[in-house]
Amino acid sequence: MSTLFVLLTTMTTTTFAKEDKVTPSSSKEEEEDRCGLYMAISSTSTSDKTLWGLYVGKDIPAGQAITTPDLAVPILDLRANNVLYGDTVDETLQEQLYQTVEYLEESFWVPDSMGGKFEMVRQEDENEEDPIPPVLIAALNGCGFLGAYNTKFTNADWNHQTAYRGKLPPESSSTSSSSSTTTTTTTSKQVSHPNRGAISSFYNVELQNIFHHDYISAGQELFVNYGSSYEEDEGDAKLTNNDYAKMDQTVEQMLAFFDKHQDTLATKESGKQEIYNFLIQDVLQAALGREKAQKLASALPSKPDLLDKVKDAGGVLAYSHPDVIRKLDWLEQHGVCVDNLQVGPSTIPHAGRGAFATRKLSKGSVITTTPLLQIPMRSVLDMHEGLVLNERGWEMARPVDAPVTGQQLLLNYCWGHPSSTLLLYPTAPTVGFINHANTPKQVNAKLVWSNHPANQAKSWFDVDPMELVDEDHAYLGLLMDIVATQEIQPGDEILLDYGKEWEAAWNEHTK
Repeated sequence: MSTLFVLLTTMTTTTFAKEDKVTPSSSKEEEEDRCGLYMAISSTSTSDKTLWGLYVGKDIPAGQAITTPDLAVPILDLRANNVLYGDTVDETLQEQLYQTVEYLEESFWVPDSMGGKFEMVRQEDENEEDPIPPVLIAALNGCGFLGAYNTKFTNADWNHQTAYRGKLPPESSSTSSSSSTTTTTTTSKQVSHPNRGAISSFYNVELQNIFHHDYISAGQELFVNYGSSYEEDEGDAKLTNNDYAKMDQTVEQMLAFFDKHQDTLATKESGKQEIYNFLIQDVLQAALGREKAQKLASALPSKPDLLDKVKDAGGVLAYSHPDVIRKLDWLEQHGVCVDNLQVGPSTIPHAGRGAFATRKLSKGSVITTTPLLQIPMRSVLDMHEGLVLNERGWEMARPVDAPVTGQQLLLNYCWGHPSSTLLLYPTAPTVGFINHANTPKQVNAKLVWSNHPANQAKSWFDVDPMELVDEDHAYLGLLMDIVATQEIQPGDEILLDYGKEWEAAWNEHTK
């Protein structure tokens, strides 16, 4: 038996020393017409909360962009504008503001990911003491809201180079009718279109495959690097996609070995189990260390005759966490394709960027589906002058009588009703680039509540807006579909009717 152990030890340790690139799971021809990105129920969902995730529909090569560049909306001093200071603070209002801000901040990012790391400059005051600088956070559309978190499976991170290259410089004149920016040619004197300042200049936020050698396989969920402040302390036991890919190679070799020696091992079943136990315990521990080996071993079946189930499932990761990798036919049936849109220069004058169809879409078909971030208090997006340090001396606050000087830019990207305090922010990829049509004839899409069975709309319709940020509702439970109102050809710009109130407000702003 010792000869076999030497052979098996060499086989397994060699496998873990290799850095071979994983072969893509399908041919190039098969992938051309396939949806590249699906939204479906995330593997991180719980019985209490249905969480949405993004799954790739095609193999993503190492280092390649995963999604089309998307939108980021900067948010300035959100907490400071909603911490009340003074002798007449309404405690009920303060509690509502706190609750709303805490819910929103859980969904927002630090500015580094959008290319805004150097936006906030700490300036010295007259006494050469550093005041508390403004706080900038960001709403990152697409994966910023829908990318899952589990450090074992992290396979995607923000491409900071494209984010910083994409941002318009402050001197540029940016224009848009809804949700994008562009640079216009001016004479020697800069003249800005009214859209400048009404839209975000951060429009090139991109997610990429973080691996140097491995594909993200079709059907795999996207797990985004949430940053060091979120990371779990797993030390050397932290497993990566690389470890799972190497383990898949090991499983293939174990299957080949047991098949080759099946006649010899058939007379001694206990010997087969003994060899298998040795492989998944001693050999893995020698190759990976005790803690990591134990984690990987626990992901494998207890008996060698069940190794075929690992292969049939699509690998160790899919076998041990079946919802992390979905079958493409399952995604077709239960998910929503969210790569029907791509970004390009808008056909609407002064509109900057717009969203364009990537494939033919029939009348009545769903162009895309978007989860909605609920903001129960429109006033939480108000900005005030005269922010001060509160009585604790370290947190910025606003006096209760501080006048409103404007609104957060996020307001311009929200959907709402003029008679309601409730705002809904669309979070799906590329939706923020859909523009308003200048004439009704140009409108080719409309908004409807999604009929997806996981949509919480019907059960939430009778809930008070403030309850939408309590513990039972603090997740993306509402869904809306953007539906084609006519046949759409590849390359057609998708255009919505923002409503008469928006048009009137915009005309007034333009004046």
